[in-house]
Amino acid sequence: MALFEVIDVSSTFNAMIGRPALYNLKAVTSIYHLCLKFPIWNGVGSLRGVQKSTQHYYNVALSEGMKEKMPAKSSNQESGKEK
Repeated sequence: MALFEVIDVSSTFNAMIGRPALYNLKAVTSIYHLCLKFPIWNGVGSLRGVQKSTQHYYNVALSEGMKEKMPAKSSNQESGKEK
């Protein structure tokens, strides 16, 4: 059994599944083929991505991310004070 956590955030992914969940689902992934295969009661289930829409939404997410300004923080700052 796999435990899922649902969150409401902007993302280029419809689902983010970590290694423990993939292990529990007994799933096999292929990033190159945009495919996820997993056992079901009567055979093998398959989820496939669509390259065109994947590229489009990835580019949208990148352009949206560029609009948001994130403050830069130095790695040697702690609680607003320099080390």
